[in-house]
Amino acid sequence: MAVPADLMDATFSKRGWLSLQPPELRHTIIKNGRSLTFSAGDPVFFTGDEAGGIYGIVSGAIGCEMTTQISGPTLVHIMQTGWWFGEGPMVFGRRRTMTFMALEDATLLLVPLQALRAIASGDAHAASALGQIAEISAVLAIEAGCELLIREARQRISAVLLRVTAALEGVRPADPRGFRITQSQLAEMSNVSRHHTNFALIELQAAGYVGLDYGRVNVLEPQRLAEFVRSA
Repeated sequence: MAVPADLMDATFSKRGWLSLQPPELRHTIIKNGRSLTFSAGDPVFFTGDEAGGIYGIVSGAIGCEMTTQISGPTLVHIMQTGWWFGEGPMVFGRRRTMTFMALEDATLLLVPLQALRAIASGDAHAASALGQIAEISAVLAIEAGCELLIREARQRISAVLLRVTAALEGVRPADPRGFRITQSQLAEMSNVSRHHTNFALIELQAAGYVGLDYGRVNVLEPQRLAEFVRSA
């Protein structure tokens, strides 16, 4: 079922790349896209797939896996509502270099590569705006690297949790039980053992920072949790 344009406009005006753009460009991007639905566990695309367009998250959560020449595949990030990804072929003109999959039921807006090229060719400002997606992704990657340099495991896990839930940006889980993130996934993204992750989450729950349910984590006090990270 197609998602109404006004709902997508409301979603993408709140956070992410498209929220930084003029309303005219936001409307053009939405007009040229089509909504797709994915069930939890479905791949969006794989490393090595043919070049394609960009995706915006209307609802749900998308996991990102990276494989390097010497390691992986590794779950490195989870993206929430409003975020955009898949800009590699548009910017660099090559095949997909990462794997993305739905970690819960998700609705995405796909803007095909051909439409993006048409938008960029007719408007220099639009071309520049589209290129900003790559910069935003690069900043996110650097932030993730900085978080993994936090020595204390509890603060490192907390920093990763804040990033992958986007709780500091006001994102709230669709399910009242919390974001769909397993302890194994959080451990992998935080570079700690599952045992350490379980112990840290229990402590964070006792402190009132998070709520826990089976396969879910709810960030109850994002500002206080951020202060805890800064205390490292």
